[in-house]
Amino acid sequence: MDDKVSIIIPMYNAEKSVKRCLESALSQTYKNIELICVNDGSEDNTARIVDSISRLDSRVLLISKENGGVSSARNLGIKRATGYYIQFLDVDDALEKNATARMVKEMTSKRLDIVMCGYHSVNKPIDVSLPEKKLERNELIENFIQLYQSTYLNPPWNKMYIRENIKSQFPTDMSLGEDLIFNLEYLKNAKNIEVIPDEIYIYTVGQPNSLTAKYHSNALECLEKKIECILDFLISNGQENFPDALVNDFWKDYKHCIDGMIACGQFNTEQLKIIFSQMRSTHMWNKCFSDFTPDDKQSIIFWEKKYDRYITD
Repeated sequence: MDDKVSIIIPMYNAEKSVKRCLESALSQTYKNIELICVNDGSEDNTARIVDSISRLDSRVLLISKENGGVSSARNLGIKRATGYYIQFLDVDDALEKNATARMVKEMTSKRLDIVMCGYHSVNKPIDVSLPEKKLERNELIENFIQLYQSTYLNPPWNKMYIRENIKSQFPTDMSLGEDLIFNLEYLKNAKNIEVIPDEIYIYTVGQPNSLTAKYHSNALECLEKKIECILDFLISNGQENFPDALVNDFWKDYKHCIDGMIACGQFNTEQLKIIFSQMRSTHMWNKCFSDFTPDDKQSIIFWEKKYDRYITD
C-alpha cells in the first residue's frame, strides 16, 4: 500500500485563498493523504470554510489554536500528523495535481531522506528550477551556494520529508529565517538528497510591501541567528569559512535590516547610531566581514550619502 502523506497547512485569516488551496491538495493524483489544517487564531471565516470541506472529505482535519505564528502552527501540524511523509503547503499557495505523487515516487524509488522541487508563480513571472541532481552528504556542501541562492534550500513547502526523521521544531522565537534553520537541522542527518526541476508547487507572490511594513523588531537578531546556523552547518560538514559569494548575500541581508530600521520610523538618528555601532562590533559581523569586503564596498561602513548621519566612527 502507498505510504500516507501528511500535508500540513498553517492558516491565518485566509478566507479568500483557503478553498483554492485545499482543493488543489484534495485533487492530488496521489490519494493516500491527510490534510492537517492548523487554524492559527483566525478572526475571519477561515475555520468555517475548512470545517465545511472536512464534512465532505474525511482526509481533512481541522485543528484550531490561539494565534502563535506560522512556526507554532507547523509544529502542531507535525505533532498531529500520522503520515510516513510530510509536506508543507502555505494557504495562499497551491499544488499541481501530480506534486505529491511525483515527490513520493522519488522518495521511494531512490530511498531518499528529502526531495526538493521547483516552483512557479501564477501572478508574477517567477520560475525557480534547478537541474535534477541526487546528492550525498559531501555533495550537499559542494552545491550549498547554488541551493541557497536559488531559494531551493530555504522554504519548507517545496520539499518532502520523512516524518520520523524530523527531530527539531521550527523555532518560534524568530520572525525571519526560521524555515532555513528547520531545514538545516533536518539536513544534518540526511544522507540521500535529491533536487528535481519539476515546478510542481504554485507560489503566490503577495502585494509589494514597503520597508516599513516588512520591518520586524527582531530582524537583526533573527539574521544573526540564521547566519550562525549556516556557519555551524558548514563547519559540521568540514567547511570552516563562509564562501565569498555567501558573504555577499549576508551583506544584502544586513543592508535590508539597516534600511528597514531607517524606514520604519521607530528610531531617531541617535538611536540608530547606537544600534549600527553595536551591530558592527558583534562577533557575527566580524566573522562575516573581517576578511572580506562585499561588492558594495561603500555601504559596509555607511559612506553612502544617505547613511552619512549614521556614521559612528
